Amino acid sequence: MGFALRTCFFICGILLKTMAALALMFELNLLPIHGRSTDYYVEVFALKLPLYLFIIGFVMIVCSFYFPRRTKRRGKV
Repeated sequence: MGFALRTCFFICGILLKTMAALALMFELNLLPIHGRSTDYYVEVFALKLPLYLFIIGFVMIVCSFYFPRRTKRRGKV
């Protein structure tokens, strides 16, 4: 896998994780603390998009590190 594709995966993963964290922070700060119930937290963490963005971003970062590098030099015999 080329250097450019690995770098693109890494940068996109970081961007997705950042978007997920910001969306989650904004989502949790919309209501006052005393007005929140456990159902609200379950809905935010399980049913909203930030969790999925975070997971996709994490997978992209892991893939960027563990995809094998393609080298032009072959082993010398």
